[in-house]
Amino acid sequence: MLDKIIDLAGEVYGLEVYDRGGRLDVACPCSPLALIFERTAGGDMFVALRCRAQSEFNGDRTDLHDAYSWLAAAFLRQSGVASSSLIDIDHPASRIAGELDGRYLVPAQSKGPLLSPDDVGLGIAQELLTNLAHLEERAHFTVPFWHPDVENDRYYDSVDPEVKEWSQGIAQVLGSRSSVDDISTFRSGVGWYYYRTADGTIAVIESDDFVDLIETFKVDPEEEIAGINGFLYTGNGIDNFVSHEALALAAQVLDEARLSTTSAPATAASVIPLEDGRHHRRDLSRGPDSSGDRLDRLRSRALPCVGTQSH
Repeated sequence: MLDKIIDLAGEVYGLEVYDRGGRLDVACPCSPLALIFERTAGGDMFVALRCRAQSEFNGDRTDLHDAYSWLAAAFLRQSGVASSSLIDIDHPASRIAGELDGRYLVPAQSKGPLLSPDDVGLGIAQELLTNLAHLEERAHFTVPFWHPDVENDRYYDSVDPEVKEWSQGIAQVLGSRSSVDDISTFRSGVGWYYYRTADGTIAVIESDDFVDLIETFKVDPEEEIAGINGFLYTGNGIDNFVSHEALALAAQVLDEARLSTTSAPATAASVIPLEDGRHHRRDLSRGPDSSGDRLDRLRSRALPCVGTQSH
């Protein structure tokens, strides 16, 4: 099956394929996304999407890893391919609390993460490749942060007075949910302000380009079903739940936190529900692990994930 995936990825979609012996990494050149296909001991094919920003970007790249994975997860859900668990890759050498070295997206609904070694599994693999190519095309032509701009991406500032004022406004709204270890920054090359709590449960991006793109992946209002504790979003064989508490917190941040580009707060927001599969782990594509067990522990952590979260 790996040979067939290699043919599809290269000949049909023009993607680069890295054969690591029992495992394939499939990606567009210089892209932050890579599809991973790895043969398991049982003969099935484990699949995940890895998100990691290019090293040309300056500073802590947690903001980029958050943005890339949200966009990819939202796109895959809207397309009906999968609702994915988000698996954090902890930075192996950082002293910054909560810094991300990347993120894995592991399909939880309704397809994957294990593909059967037959035409059905190959069809799902082809669907994933098709959607990866579509997302790459849309992101490449619509947002400035997909690939680094050498001239403009040199400015990354977490201590600028405007950044501090902006982040303090959000921290005040979050109250006890915030801490002195929270991450905040302004990245000029992509034109956004970014804030993330140290535990990674809450993140805020202020960016016209990012919002314009991710809003195209929002749920259809007809998917929304009101419940006692929140809303169920169902469509394309995927079910996600978002609590009233999560929605109220998001509304509070949007209504009360000071926005850097306008004196008026945002008055509305779109809901994009994602799987509640956030775990912390080191990058399994590095280190002394043999290729046969690089993703074994990721599978063991990802498969039990249930529930949802909203960003």
